[in-house]
Amino acid sequence: APADSEFEVAPDAPRPRPSEDAPTPVALPLLAGSISPPAVPLAPKETPSIDITATERALLESLARASSQGVIEIASQPQTRSVPTSEPEMDEVGVTEPVVTPDSNVDAVPTDGQPGISMRTSFDQAFPHITTTPLSDQGETCLGAEVFDLAAWSETGIFNLDIGAQRTALTEEFDRVPPNAPEDLARSYIYYGFGREALQALALDGIRSKSREVLAEMAIVVDGGTVPNGLLSAQLGCDGSGALWAALAVESLADKPVGIDRNSVLLAHRSLPEGLRGHLGTTLAARFLDIDDADSAAMILQASEQAITGNDADTTLVAADIAQRDGDDDAAIARLRDATGASGRVTPKGLMELIDLTIEQNQGFDQATLELIAALRFELRNSDIAVDLGVAHARALGHSGMILPALAVIDEISPDVDRETQVALQSDLTMRAVSTMSDAAFLAFAFEDMIPDVDAQTENAAAARLLALGFPDRAAQLLLADASRDAMRERRYLRASAYIALEKPEDALQEIVGMTDPRASRLRADALIARGDLGGALAAHQGAAQEDEPDTVLAWRAGAWARLSDDSDPLLRDVSRRMLGETEPPVPDSPLAQREQLLLNSGETRALVQDLLDRFPIEQGYLAQPMN
Repeated sequence: APADSEFEVAPDAPRPRPSEDAPTPVALPLLAGSISPPAVPLAPKETPSIDITATERALLESLARASSQGVIEIASQPQTRSVPTSEPEMDEVGVTEPVVTPDSNVDAVPTDGQPGISMRTSFDQAFPHITTTPLSDQGETCLGAEVFDLAAWSETGIFNLDIGAQRTALTEEFDRVPPNAPEDLARSYIYYGFGREALQALALDGIRSKSREVLAEMAIVVDGGTVPNGLLSAQLGCDGSGALWAALAVESLADKPVGIDRNSVLLAHRSLPEGLRGHLGTTLAARFLDIDDADSAAMILQASEQAITGNDADTTLVAADIAQRDGDDDAAIARLRDATGASGRVTPKGLMELIDLTIEQNQGFDQATLELIAALRFELRNSDIAVDLGVAHARALGHSGMILPALAVIDEISPDVDRETQVALQSDLTMRAVSTMSDAAFLAFAFEDMIPDVDAQTENAAAARLLALGFPDRAAQLLLADASRDAMRERRYLRASAYIALEKPEDALQEIVGMTDPRASRLRADALIARGDLGGALAAHQGAAQEDEPDTVLAWRAGAWARLSDDSDPLLRDVSRRMLGETEPPVPDSPLAQREQLLLNSGETRALVQDLLDRFPIEQGYLAQPMN
């Protein structure tokens, strides 16, 4: 530049003031020349008399840096009509009008007189046609339907053709990944249900953006994962396909403060590609079961089961759950049994659900199911679910009457089972032994194999059966420990019964001290009988009120003739009256008549004694005292 050029003047040198005859300067468009799109030039403004060179330089550097980073886009200079070369008059100088060509982007031309600068993000680059959408119930921006338009993510609907074309696009340029190619490849992988591969595609160039975040979360969901606090979960209160992906992204819908658009989810699920519709249907149906919406879950499962990917072991479990919620336990059991019998594809959780339902409905297990449980236990012996499978196996064996094998299973898993669970299992098995085993089998179990670590109710039940079978000594051993509340009350009754059978009436009476109910009164009477206090036993028995066993026999044994003299039983009434002397006939005067009367009385007495012997056999010990 010439030495006197303005560009050669030092930045801090004073600038000459323009003369009064100089024309008024015109403000030109910002960065005129090669920058696009066109911008409207600024209106004329009087030039300040200060040095702005440094400010201009800093502004240009900032704009250039922002433009190179993709933060802003600088509009180019519009085509304009040329300014006349001749010097115009002052009032003819003005702003030139831009000439808009047919190829110009009219929407990009600012109309508010501001500089031609627009702001954008990488999300806007990925989805340039997304329109503004309302906020969700969580205050988050609802993503448009274009973000989840999976139908547009496949050109041919054939996996190898789509993936091959997208992978070829990655190699079009050497030493760099073409823009948008990783995202296109990720979309294709998601379309076909390959989440991990989609994540690998998104990581090819190391670029992160909001659009890629959405795709990454969709990939995680496709592979069965969840993203509870991500972009997808924020769409929970939105309508359209976003609600479907939000339901899949959260771990459960039960604890969410906002509702979900049920119809939008159902429609979005049906619009998915067939493979994804079947693959995601089971998980989506389970989400609706979380909020007790079995009808929606059933419709989702019905749509997904039509796809080849929509009928797996998890589907069987969800279908059984739906049937159970509808009150059809038999259908649930049948569905689970079909899965175990046809191919053994049932999951461990499904198998445990089958065991619970079968026991609850008091149905039986076939041998194949029991063998399948044992096989799964062995296969998963080192997994977190091994203990749960062992518990289920023990319950199934016990329900099938295999008490000892069930106890053996409990012994195997006992190091990893908490005491409460172990006691509950052993109590259940012992109770089944008490109620189902034959007398001989139960006695063998009670004396040889019974596990002592059971609850008080089970001990009471086992002791009661041992007392009924005539083994009070073994029953008393089971009743040594104390219990609580109702179990302890029952235990006191059983202890008293055992002591009476063991001929320890004093211990029996001590056990029921303070108890005045009919059962305790009857036991007290039995203890007093064993002690020989028949009168006290009769008094105690009067409070028993045993309708099935009136106290007539005890009154007979206690010699309560006055009480029996009005009894409804003619035999006991006649005997009692004879004992009281109320039926003695008058003695005749002549010796011959006296002997005849004695013979008659003797015959009546023999007949009465025979009736008594028939009523109360001597071997049962019912005759408490001889006839007088």
